[in-house]
Amino acid sequence: MQELIRRGIPVIDMDTRLADDLLGLGVVTFLEPDNLWMGEQVTQAIIDAVQSPNQSFEIIHTQGQLTHTGAQGRARGFHKVIERYPGIKVLDETPGDWDTDKTSKLWDTLLERYPNVRAGFCHNDDMALAALRSVKKAGKQEQVIIGGVDGMQPACAAVESGDLVATAINPTGRIHGGAIWIGYFLATKGKLESVPKFIRMDGGIVNRENAAGYFWLGDHLLI
Repeated sequence: MQELIRRGIPVIDMDTRLADDLLGLGVVTFLEPDNLWMGEQVTQAIIDAVQSPNQSFEIIHTQGQLTHTGAQGRARGFHKVIERYPGIKVLDETPGDWDTDKTSKLWDTLLERYPNVRAGFCHNDDMALAALRSVKKAGKQEQVIIGGVDGMQPACAAVESGDLVATAINPTGRIHGGAIWIGYFLATKGKLESVPKFIRMDGGIVNRENAAGYFWLGDHLLI
């Protein structure tokens, strides 16, 4: 990347921060979803769905890769909400590293170790669906509420059916499409200084009321 920049080739960063000082590095711009917001929204949806007296229950927090800036933001969002509920106990925060097999094995173990767990927040939908499979295998689907992040179509379908409580849209279509458009803009007529150094891509919370619409948008590559 540094060699590309040295040769005058524009570098656009998207989704994951490549370095702490992107401006000093010479990156044109950084397109990012609001990971903290997504973590907050899904965590709150989980808490609201548990409906525990005095909001006192046990929850599992399955993180993505700890070095990934998106996972770091989602973790901050999770803890920002949890801190408002002193009765909620976080049982485990072992990272699943975005790996479904690892997450399945982790959740199989955790469900045996913590028989009274009521909820789980996973940093992406693949891990949330893997956790859900473990929950169903253990016969605890009426007890354990799961939420994820990214707004993937299988997760939207699971939210619509009630298997997942919520997910949040990671607007990858706009992130990737925006990066391509900026590259085209710079290659044809645009100037580096005209591009904002940071571009926030918004998403939305996916619940049972709107899941079908988000599923349709994803099916037609509009998210």
